[in-house]
Amino acid sequence: MDAGWSATSASTLALSAFPNPAGSGTVFDYSIPAASGEGHAEITVHDVAGRVVRVLSGAPGGSGRHAVPWDGLDASGHSVPAGVYLCRVRHAAGSATGKVTILR
Repeated sequence: MDAGWSATSASTLALSAFPNPAGSGTVFDYSIPAASGEGHAEITVHDVAGRVVRVLSGAPGGSGRHAVPWDGLDASGHSVPAGVYLCRVRHAAGSATGKVTILR
């Protein structure tokens, strides 16, 4: 995990994004530990003012690694402006947050 990412606990949930910074979109990669069981993950993307820009539905399932693409669009289908966006993944195992920079 790089300095822009944190998790509630090393044994709960891990989150990363690649590429970061991104030109038009990125892929959120999250890992659910084996002891967490089944569940659905949700990823929210927020602007720096805390407003929700987009909600992404993670893959249903249990432990392991999952990837969810974000195309750099807001909930209305418009390209988000260049800037820093805060991201959070939530699952029954916990939550993790981080930052993604969009360059245009």
